Amino acid sequence: ERMLKDAGDKLSAEERKPVEEAVAALKKATEGGDAAAIGQALETLNAAQQTAAQALYAKTAQAAPGAGGGTGPGPAPGPDTGPASGAGAGGPQAGNAGDVIDAEVVEDGKP
Repeated sequence: ERMLKDAGDKLSAEERKPVEEAVAALKKATEGGDAAAIGQALETLNAAQQTAAQALYAKTAQAAPGAGGGTGPGPAPGPDTGPASGAGAGGPQAGNAGDVIDAEVVEDGKP
């Protein structure tokens, strides 16, 4: 329910429907108290949410092609990415290159 609320109008009715139906089925299963039915309803809901999330991700990628290194969630760094790979696809951020200070706080007189 929260994902649907957060997604707002970013998902079409066709994309929202499986998630809404899975939520309703899970609520019905929890009322019955059958653990197997609840487990099955949870699996169905997880699959529906994953499909909807993939649709959101695809729409976001289409809306901003080449916007790598931007804000927001993105793919996790893999073996070819990470701090050692440089500035990334987004390039260096102007104005921030000189703002980074690597320091250690040392309190005098304390062990």
